[in-house]
Amino acid sequence: MADRRQGVLIVGARGRTAQTLVAGARLMAVGAVGAAYGITGRPPFDGLQLLPPEAIVWGGWDTVDRLPSPEVLRLAAEAGVAVEALRPHATFPAYASSLDFDASVGSTATRDELRAQIGGFRTTHSVDDVIVINLSNPPRGHGENPRSAYAAAAVAEGCDFVEFTPTDSLTDELVDAAVQHGCHVAGRDGSTGQTFLKLVLADALEARGLAIRSWYSTNVLGNHDGEVLSDPRYAREKLHDKRRPLDGRLADDANHVVRIDFVPDRDDEKEAWDSIRLEGWLGSRHRLHLTWEGADSFLAAPMLLDLIRLLELSRRRRDPPGLRSELAPFFKNPLGTGHKPWVTQLADLVSWYCPNATSQ
Repeated sequence: MADRRQGVLIVGARGRTAQTLVAGARLMAVGAVGAAYGITGRPPFDGLQLLPPEAIVWGGWDTVDRLPSPEVLRLAAEAGVAVEALRPHATFPAYASSLDFDASVGSTATRDELRAQIGGFRTTHSVDDVIVINLSNPPRGHGENPRSAYAAAAVAEGCDFVEFTPTDSLTDELVDAAVQHGCHVAGRDGSTGQTFLKLVLADALEARGLAIRSWYSTNVLGNHDGEVLSDPRYAREKLHDKRRPLDGRLADDANHVVRIDFVPDRDDEKEAWDSIRLEGWLGSRHRLHLTWEGADSFLAAPMLLDLIRLLELSRRRRDPPGLRSELAPFFKNPLGTGHKPWVTQLADLVSWYCPNATSQ
């Protein structure tokens, strides 16, 4: 474990979320920020021998070059860490300067080319295993899914794969291939804020006998994700996954409305509004209004680090290959679980990785 090196390749490696993830791991490695983060930094997971952030070698693909967020830059300056050391590109210390990944995000890269790139990364940096994570833009609706080339290449190379976007890459065929190649896959669509709260709150309200009559949700985004999702062709799958927690739970699904609006001035500061109408005892009517504000990339990054650490543990302890359905708490549309309350999903996660904790 002390000498283990874990490679992580990110599709969309220079986006805000990826850079926040890499920067956070780097700052943790040098002791500039605390080690308690996400689920795996707290009981009962903190008792496991999980991968330390400094053991991760970062890489990936992208079409653009952006600076990390101002908050990340401020933390780096306070810690005396060079900006270039925070970014997942060829000059990052964990990379070779000659690392020559295709700049496209799946549009022209073939599976064989991607396999060669993944294999070259593994060899050049002497990593024990590689996890590929998709953080790229979603496809333009049904039928167009070039990002699946990354999933197929990862699995063919025996690498674990995480689908953190609404992309429909984890097909039955891909899961079967993962079993054949001895690797793990998990997804889909990371649940960082509003949808997570919706699932938890809907379960709690129904447990108290309050029927949900209608639920209106809107999201205000100003970062690159917001710009992309302002195009209905890209928003289609994202909206599908954001509606999923309430599927079949209202008398009329038309009363569950979800919107995404792009406001450039907001940058990474996401704002989510929810207006909920409820019916209670003796037909009484109630209303609940919620506002969620937060930096989207800072919500996603610790979840991704959790996923990396748990998948690495599954690989190291030789868990059965295929779909890791116990990782459902991290996703809006978790595959392999059906509709389960979030607390049940979390209990399944704890039971799988920390069985002694659930038996006490």
